[in-house]
Amino acid sequence: MPLENPKFRKVGGPKKYFKYTECEAGQVLVTGTYLGRTPNKFGKDNFDFEPLDGGPIVCLNHAGQLETRIEQYVDVGDTVRVTFLGKQKIEKGTWAGKEANQFEVEVAEKELDVEAIKETQDKMEINVSDKDVDLSDLD
Repeated sequence: MPLENPKFRKVGGPKKYFKYTECEAGQVLVTGTYLGRTPNKFGKDNFDFEPLDGGPIVCLNHAGQLETRIEQYVDVGDTVRVTFLGKQKIEKGTWAGKEANQFEVEVAEKELDVEAIKETQDKMEINVSDKDVDLSDLD
């Protein structure tokens, strides 16, 4: 049985890339759905996003801070906004004295699908009225 309102996402096709050297501090690079990683020719991973505005897939080149933030806070399918903050000199370590690209990564809050939760409860025949759980805020 076909889905009534299928949600499609782009696969393949052209991608939009940014040269960080040409970006301005405060520039929003993408607001969209995180699709995952794609390997680049340097043995690192780039990060693909499907923009909410329906434009071409945005591929952000690998950057250490961007990778760390995505690994720690972003799951495939999350809606995110990535802003380029400029460059900052690295203070210590192997790369001390070099400039590193800085990013702000924001993840949209996920909305609870109240109807799906209620349907699941009905299917499982759970009687939550006897439990010490307050579900009144789900309505």
